[in-house]
Amino acid sequence: MPAKSKKQQQFMAMCAHNPEDARKDCPPKKVAEEFSKTKTKNLPEKVSKKKSS
Repeated sequence: MPAKSKKQQQFMAMCAHNPEDARKDCPPKKVAEEFSKTKTKNLPEKVSKKKSS
């Protein structure tokens, strides 16, 4: 599954490569590695939340 934003990609890279710094919010290492492999070229910096109607 690809990351939706640069922030998400960076967070997942931190989770995948720094297990001692990983927080409780981190997914399993395999999932984090999958997200962190996403290219950041055309990703937005941050995805805004959509309001549900």
